[in-house]
Amino acid sequence: MIHYIKDENPEINSAIIEAAQNTNLDPKAVALGAYMTYILLETAMKEEAGQQVFTIDE
Repeated sequence: MIHYIKDENPEINSAIIEAAQNTNLDPKAVALGAYMTYILLETAMKEEAGQQVFTIDE
């Protein structure tokens, strides 16, 4: 998941890492939540646009 975002949208990846480092919370937990949210939003947008959505099996 992280590598996908890193390759497909490096500026989002950088923003997630920066945000995770600038918090008093566990940076790994913050980053994981952000990555998961990004993937869910991307999936929803693709479904709404009628595009094929990737699955874990692919």
